[in-house]
Amino acid sequence: MSSFVSMLKILIRAKGYRRLTFWVALLWGFKAFAYWGVTTYMTTFFNYIGINSNGITLGAFIVQLPGMAITYFLMESSKGGRILTLRVCGMTCSLGLVLLTILLACGVENSALLYIACLLTYVFTGPMWNALYTFSVELYPTSHRGSAMALFSTVNALCTLTTVFVGSLALDETKKWVYPLIWAACYLGTVAVTLMLKSDTKGIALKEYF
Repeated sequence: MSSFVSMLKILIRAKGYRRLTFWVALLWGFKAFAYWGVTTYMTTFFNYIGINSNGITLGAFIVQLPGMAITYFLMESSKGGRILTLRVCGMTCSLGLVLLTILLACGVENSALLYIACLLTYVFTGPMWNALYTFSVELYPTSHRGSAMALFSTVNALCTLTTVFVGSLALDETKKWVYPLIWAACYLGTVAVTLMLKSDTKGIALKEYF
């Protein structure tokens, strides 16, 4: 805890980085909460809604491969960038989860539709981390980069612990739509935070000074 407080003090006192650190830490929080939410109890949830967990796990792995390629392309394209990539990833993940929520709330039992909604959710679930790590590292100069990444990793760890309890409470066979709705809200939270980030880091050299 003392090391966490020390890192926080360094970043709060850093000129011009206080507001930035707040928003990026919040972005990490929403992303970590959503990511661990859709993965920790993945097999249990899919068994609840009648989808073969082995099949969806394999499918989730496969769809992330083109997701990674699209992520890399968006990050470096002339009309793209880190923030736009994060926004696209967050919107796509939330869209899949919202669709899944609606289908379950309406009592749809068509496994093909549920399967498509689940796969849409997972296209950028993993690849979004690539954009987030890249963006976070590029934001800070050498003197603060290590402290910033340590802080964000701590946020990730805290969200992981919290998600275990929230996820177990959200799993309900009588209200199956609640589980995806919670994580959809978290992914929408990542999109909302990106709207508060004004400066992209694409094409900008790292600030290598102490």
